[in-house]
Amino acid sequence: MKNMTNNKIVIVLLVFLIAGVVLIGSIGQSKNVDSSNIAQNNQNGINFDKVFNLPAMLRTPIWPTAPQTINSPTQTISPTKFPILTLTQAPTLGVTNFISPTLSVISPTIIVTLPPVSTFTYKNLTNPARVEVYDKNGQWLATFTNSSYTVTLYGPERTFSESSSPYSVKNSVWVRLLPNPFGGTVDVAWLTRALADRSNDIIATEFQYLVGAPAIKNSSGLKIAGDASYGPLIGGSRQEGSDFNDYLGVTWTYPDGTVDPPESQQIESLDCSGFQRMVLGYRNNIPISIDPKPGYFPRRSFQMYAYSPGNIIIADNGSQVTNFTSIMIGDLVFFDGSTNDGTQIDHVGMYLGKDLGGHYRFISSRKGADGPTIGDISGASILDGTGHYAKTFRGVRRL
Repeated sequence: MKNMTNNKIVIVLLVFLIAGVVLIGSIGQSKNVDSSNIAQNNQNGINFDKVFNLPAMLRTPIWPTAPQTINSPTQTISPTKFPILTLTQAPTLGVTNFISPTLSVISPTIIVTLPPVSTFTYKNLTNPARVEVYDKNGQWLATFTNSSYTVTLYGPERTFSESSSPYSVKNSVWVRLLPNPFGGTVDVAWLTRALADRSNDIIATEFQYLVGAPAIKNSSGLKIAGDASYGPLIGGSRQEGSDFNDYLGVTWTYPDGTVDPPESQQIESLDCSGFQRMVLGYRNNIPISIDPKPGYFPRRSFQMYAYSPGNIIIADNGSQVTNFTSIMIGDLVFFDGSTNDGTQIDHVGMYLGKDLGGHYRFISSRKGADGPTIGDISGASILDGTGHYAKTFRGVRRL
């Protein structure tokens, strides 16, 4: 009987011993993680030494590497760090799990604190309604105008010149178009990409059509840029009427079904409004039409002023514009340059900024220069002063 009792005691002890081994094994097993997962997560900025050491983890944020805010085009950029996840409350022990390559720990009692979306600051202005964006140091970065596609951006300084212009234009303003007119809320992702984008912007694209500009072809072999004429020479005068599709030599079908075949005499030619339709419409996707339609960029300069998308910045009141404070680089500028059509707008260009002589210089395609120019051929390409274009300057629109 005594031996039987002793045997029972031994069996019980063995049961407890086995249970303890199983428990220890299960605890150890709960901390086994595939090494490939650890490597992947370390690439995502997660320190697994901190994950497995819970007390240390609670004291240490998880840090990735991120680019520093650019304050000038010549600044050398070096990586800096900012916290992505900060654990502000201890997790309950025993519920540590791995749920994704980018989130290391989950617990019912963890509070995750995210940093601000960006360091941008915003200033809302009126006349017209617009938003200016600045970095944390007060450097202007961008201007978005309500109902307009056009955005001006801070970027590396550039110089634009032409042999027929006495002064170059030098500034740090780049111009790009939103996919849709600005509705009042800045798309931070779009802005971040645009500030880093060094591909040709609207201004650089305009210069791809000046005299001597090299030919540029698309992936299909179609010439889409290069030295452009104004139009065919007939009776001693350059003829207007050359649109973007005439330059291209292609038939264009508009959304309303209108079919516009190219004129053979106008191949590689662009009149003043055709030039802007080439750059803003064909090359940069502003919707285009022949006749005025809501939301579309029409064919003729007086129609562009009155009916295009965007905002009229300076209204045509029939007299010379002399106040330039509201004009932005990339704005369309309009003129009543001809005397044979009354007071109707008949010429359009794009404002480039102040040149090194202090003048407000623009680019346009014109008869006297036989194509796009910023030069002083058949009139100085400036908005101020007493020259032909300055005296006939009538209005401004921001597309």
